[in-house]
Amino acid sequence: MITAFLFFSKLIDAYSGSFDWLKLYISRILRIMPLYLVAIGSVFVLIGFVSRFVLHEPLGNLAWEFIQWLFFIEADVNLIYGTKLLVAGVVWSLAFEWMFYFTLALNGAIFFRIKTPTAILAITGVFLVLFTFILYQYYPLGMWRRISPFAGGIVAAFLVRNDAVRTFCSQSWLSPLLVLLLTIVLFYYPTVFEPVPYLCITVVFIAIASGNNLFGILTSRAVCLLGQISYSIYLLHGMILFFVFRFVAGFTRATTWSPIMHWGVIAACSALVAVICSLTYHFVEKPSIDRAAAGTHRVRMFLANLRNSDVRA
Repeated sequence: MITAFLFFSKLIDAYSGSFDWLKLYISRILRIMPLYLVAIGSVFVLIGFVSRFVLHEPLGNLAWEFIQWLFFIEADVNLIYGTKLLVAGVVWSLAFEWMFYFTLALNGAIFFRIKTPTAILAITGVFLVLFTFILYQYYPLGMWRRISPFAGGIVAAFLVRNDAVRTFCSQSWLSPLLVLLLTIVLFYYPTVFEPVPYLCITVVFIAIASGNNLFGILTSRAVCLLGQISYSIYLLHGMILFFVFRFVAGFTRATTWSPIMHWGVIAACSALVAVICSLTYHFVEKPSIDRAAAGTHRVRMFLANLRNSDVRA
């Protein structure tokens, strides 16, 4: 929903005009891939420790599994079943997200009359086909339900432009109702993809996108800092939990803990996750984000030099 809201808002703003597609895709690569490469590397290192650095399959298979992970396919590594659980099984959503990114140029050209170079349409079209294949091949279970939250973000992108909607949704008396809707989703449904929780989440998202801050909670410094490192938390929390329970506490010992002991360790892990993810944000994510403009400029100059070389030839 957040992805669809952010990028459809950009398309709406650019209606009938031009759009810097090169900057968009380079900024997405620099936003997502550096930390993701760190996560993949960590997965392979952890698998090495689990398997005592003994190859259980040919090296070529291991290389192919690495390539699959590069394209957000949660392949088992070195015959260790359930490798994806090291990252809490969250990688599937990145495959869906990239599929969405590669629809943007086509949507921009068709529905928003944005001037889009043929080369951009061709390149994004190839990757759209590739990621559509990946979704159908590796994530077919509930695929359309998993795609559906994009629709909620798109609806929100249009609604928040209405002054009446923003005024209504940002009123403080609406916050208790939003909390009630979130409570229904969290405690009465096993998944968000059923109709009732999906509608509840969509309503809550529209209200927040329109300016409702849930009693000021969403604009507090602590929550903003957690939001800043949320991508690191998303990708790395599973590995941190696995490391603590597998190599520090031990699975067998952990099964003997009381509930209080268990949740005490989880609380300590949460603090550890926050610290580690703050470091990965500042040393991996933020430097990459800051390089987006310079990276776009370099690629643009490279392409310009290529065109000039072709003209001279």
